[in-house]
Amino acid sequence: MRPIRLTMQAFGSYAEKTTVDFSESTENLFLITGDTGAGKTTIFDAIVFALYGEASSVANKKDGVLLQSQYADVDICPEVTLTFSDGSADTVYEVRRVPRHVRRLKKASAKGNTTKEEAGSVELTLPDGTICPAKETDARLEEIVGLSKSQFMQIAMIAQGEFMELLRAKSDTKKEIFRKLFHTDLYENIVREFDNRKKEKEKEIAVIRTQTQTMIGRVRIPEDYEYADELLALQQQIAQGTLANLDSYVEQLGKLNDELKDRLDFVTARNEQVKKRRDETRDAYTRAQALQKSYEQQARAEEELDACGMNLEEAEQAEEAMKDRLAESEKQLSQLLERAAQAEQGLSALRQQEQALAQLVGRQEQAKRHYEQARQSYIVQKDRYDLEYQRFLDAQAGVLAQTLVPGTPCPVCGAIEHPHPATIDGGQRVAERSQLENMQKELEHARESMEQAAQQAKTLDTELKVKTEQYEQQKAQNEKQFEQAVAQKRQALTGKQQLEQEWKNYHARTERIRAALQLKQTAEETIGGQSRPDLVLLGENMSRAAEEMRAADKDCERYHTWVRDNTESFTQLSERLAARQEIIAEHARLDMLYRMVSGNVKGARMDLETYVQRYYLEQVLYAANSRFAEMSAGQFELRMYDIEKAGEGKNRGLDLMVYSTVTGREREIRTLSGGESFMAALALALGMADQIQMRAAAINLDILFIDEGFGSLDEHSRGQAVRVLKNMAEGNRLIGIISHVTELKQEIDNQLVVTRDEKGSHVTWQH
Repeated sequence: MRPIRLTMQAFGSYAEKTTVDFSESTENLFLITGDTGAGKTTIFDAIVFALYGEASSVANKKDGVLLQSQYADVDICPEVTLTFSDGSADTVYEVRRVPRHVRRLKKASAKGNTTKEEAGSVELTLPDGTICPAKETDARLEEIVGLSKSQFMQIAMIAQGEFMELLRAKSDTKKEIFRKLFHTDLYENIVREFDNRKKEKEKEIAVIRTQTQTMIGRVRIPEDYEYADELLALQQQIAQGTLANLDSYVEQLGKLNDELKDRLDFVTARNEQVKKRRDETRDAYTRAQALQKSYEQQARAEEELDACGMNLEEAEQAEEAMKDRLAESEKQLSQLLERAAQAEQGLSALRQQEQALAQLVGRQEQAKRHYEQARQSYIVQKDRYDLEYQRFLDAQAGVLAQTLVPGTPCPVCGAIEHPHPATIDGGQRVAERSQLENMQKELEHARESMEQAAQQAKTLDTELKVKTEQYEQQKAQNEKQFEQAVAQKRQALTGKQQLEQEWKNYHARTERIRAALQLKQTAEETIGGQSRPDLVLLGENMSRAAEEMRAADKDCERYHTWVRDNTESFTQLSERLAARQEIIAEHARLDMLYRMVSGNVKGARMDLETYVQRYYLEQVLYAANSRFAEMSAGQFELRMYDIEKAGEGKNRGLDLMVYSTVTGREREIRTLSGGESFMAALALALGMADQIQMRAAAINLDILFIDEGFGSLDEHSRGQAVRVLKNMAEGNRLIGIISHVTELKQEIDNQLVVTRDEKGSHVTWQH
């Protein structure tokens, strides 16, 4: 990968659109010069950002909106465009990348914000002019360059501060750095794997120890055992975690189990004899209990017969007489029930009369309504007739008034003066005489209907009164009869219940006598002339036998439990003994391997990963010393710490020494002066870059930036270092030295001058 052209806008300290055309450099070695903070390292940051989406200078890491220039207006979109080739002039790529940035809103948001953060973007133009899909761009760029971002930073940018620290760092620190550079994680994983396997075996041993301690906790050792003290001592050692004497303990436990089995056989035989005596005394006591019970039954039967006060024949006769009285009471009760039923039928007949009265009341109410309707109809017709008749008379007066003549007597009243004669209302209808006659007939018919309705209502009212009186009389008579019948029935029923209870009592007494006689007969048959037993004595004998049986059972159970538990423990411990020996042997092998590869062996503290890294460091030093010798005029050579001494005390396998051809001796690297240390660090960095690039397959990286560090060199050393870099630049590699050292301007003709003012950074080429 070789950069051709870099364009920055609103990026870092570059506000205006700024283009760095690397093809303008007449030589491959050029100087990037300018004041401190002018923006020299930002050029390398921009290249890294274009390729990997992150700007990462060695001293200052930035991303996102932090990359947006503070010198440019927020309306200007920040971006970086890099044109580069992959080693062939015909194969040119162009990548344009926009970081996450802030832009101004045309209108303030609801929350009052005037700016908004925008997401970043990337666009890669391939040599054939096509655009790579955005999702695939980052992976495609890494494929084209052939390096990850961290590898690119290690090869393309030599930051003297970091390599100065690496030069003087202890082996443990170098190991962490080399692990990332040379991917030696595998060997660290091997150490970790041995450690994990060793710990797994330790866990298994701990489990066996715990199981063993649990097993011996179940072992029972009789106090009277001949070798109890010896066995208890071994058991205590195992309980404290020492398994060395487990085989002796298992052997002694086997002997104890043999003796316990013999004791178990003895107590088992004795237990059978005691059990037989216990069964005999228990059976004797059980038979005595049954005989004693028969004596008690005989006594209770005699007491029961005495309490009844009569024999069975007398009791049966009394019961039969009471049964006859009960039958007579039931017959009388049946007659009274029949009378009560008849009285109830009379009440049922009254309910029918109640229904007839209710119907009569309904008819009466209907007749009253009919009369009221007829009366209303009559009133309406009469009012109508009177009105029409009055109108007729008024009309006749008007006709007569038309014939009156002043001074002529009125044919009706004879008056000769007529001050207010009647008039005829021409707008009012007047019924004719025939109509009035018809109306009069209808009125007469309505009056007759009203009188008929009134007579019918009166008749029904009279009938209702008569039937109501009859119903009330009959009701009072029937209810009285019913109440008398019910009272007699209740009295008869109570008497019957009393007789039933008396009969039950007589019957129960008879049954008691029969039961007592049967119990007495059964008891006498069971006794059969046997004497009353002594239960106290027999019970004492049975208790003593039972106590002996419990003691024998306890001994038998105790020895049975001891034999069972001890046998199980013996079997399991024997199995664990073989497993323990195999696991401990495996643990010993793993522990030896782990201590060897991890550097935990006295006098050999260098671990496996450090040992492997010495191989890579040797290759780095081979490449570095060719430059270091040239820069130091053959005076110095970097060497690794002697492998024979590298593991003594602590791991010093990656520590560096410096060999002086002047004195012929090695000395500590920290004894170098500042300028000598810079040359050593630069040589180490160049050697490291060579090795990383050599190990990264199929890459062609023709760019190298060296950031500062020349200020500590004297004129001669600086010249030697520049000469080495010029030799490296004679090929295709483009080498840029980032420095503000004035003397370098005189030694390097091609210069990219970086300046900064109130508008940001600017670049110009000088040759």
